[in-house]
Amino acid sequence: EQCKRVKVSHKIAWGWIYGNLFGILTEVGELDEATTIGSLVMAFGREANCVRIHMDHFALHLAKTGLLREAALVLGWINFQLSSTHITRQPNEARAMNSTMLLLREKLSPQTLAQLCTEGAQLSETEACNLALP
Repeated sequence: EQCKRVKVSHKIAWGWIYGNLFGILTEVGELDEATTIGSLVMAFGREANCVRIHMDHFALHLAKTGLLREAALVLGWINFQLSSTHITRQPNEARAMNSTMLLLREKLSPQTLAQLCTEGAQLSETEACNLALP
């Protein structure tokens, strides 16, 4: 509750902390607990305008929960955001992205995956965030 009342700069730090916890929980398969933490990550990230930092983890969470279409769309969005701003993924985010791609490649045809990623690149941040946290 204290975190919700502090200045934005502190919210960035809490968003980062919760984002890392969300990523860890997602990677190890604690998806219910990750979902709860993901809500905090999204709230802090949106308020501090830095939600894209953790979107690879959201894409992986979607893929692991069987929401493949949404995962591919979010992955397409974050790939576009990072490439257009020339930001490099951190190791944890790169690992989440690679894991997401493996899951999507197992379940979707190459054409479908490419089409969804292209479609995702055209989403607004609000649309991507709404997909990321169903």
